[in-house]
Amino acid sequence: MNAQEKERIFQTKTELEDILKNNPWNEAEIEAWQATLNAGKSGEFILKADADVIASYNRKCKKEKDLIQTHLLPQPFIGNPEAPIWILTQNPGYSEIDLYDMLGKKEEIKDWWKKEKVVPREQTESKESLENRQKLLLNQLRFNKPSFYVLDDCFNTLKEHADNKSFGGYEWWNKRLLQCDLCNGRKDMLSKFFVLEFFPYHSRNFSETLSKTEVAHSKFWKELVSYALNQKKLLLCRGKKVFEEIKKLPNAQNCMENILFFISVQNVAVSSNNLISWSELEKGKKQAAELIKAELSR
Repeated sequence: MNAQEKERIFQTKTELEDILKNNPWNEAEIEAWQATLNAGKSGEFILKADADVIASYNRKCKKEKDLIQTHLLPQPFIGNPEAPIWILTQNPGYSEIDLYDMLGKKEEIKDWWKKEKVVPREQTESKESLENRQKLLLNQLRFNKPSFYVLDDCFNTLKEHADNKSFGGYEWWNKRLLQCDLCNGRKDMLSKFFVLEFFPYHSRNFSETLSKTEVAHSKFWKELVSYALNQKKLLLCRGKKVFEEIKKLPNAQNCMENILFFISVQNVAVSSNNLISWSELEKGKKQAAELIKAELSR
């Protein structure tokens, strides 16, 4: 590595460090959440800055599946932002298994266990395993030893089940990233990926109203994505809303070749046959328009 390359890497790290100083997931509130968890108490794990906005949203929300799950720890990031490939998703989903994974609640969801015919892995039922899951998640919020923590073995909380559903973060990302052809089951490849959620709090459904709800994380999201564009990182976008927000950034137009799309919003599999580049998408649009015009001119 020559002196010029070393200087570029140093400047890149310095730029990222400066951006991370604006991280709204502050130590004081995270420490308070940790104290709540240590005491075995229930709580609302939302930033004080977001309390009024989220309360207003939930108060007006008419569908249970659209509710923001304030009793779950937020998951705005997975992994290290120094990674070359960023997966830009909408928001963390919600499954009853999250209550077990994050809070150790088992009796509260016993009907769900029975309905879905799944049982927890014995190795993950201990207090130590739960505390490890909580620690990994809370550390990620401050980028303290960031990793693709949801695929740590302690998050593999369910025994195998016959259903094709993916319950919880471990099964979801295992199926859509780790076991796909690009990673091929190799956990060492996970360091190449960083996940950034557009909205940081859990809900079963990412509603249109939720996509327009601004929280403290929203500004930070823009700063991070703008940095990623400058660094020419590959951005894998899920959903129109995410892409529309990227296009609003001042430096987006010069970096369109680094933006990739999942062919299916529902099937967010990081596989070779499920991604399309902006240039391919634009070419496909032009070809489609030409075919339609040809038919109309007959």
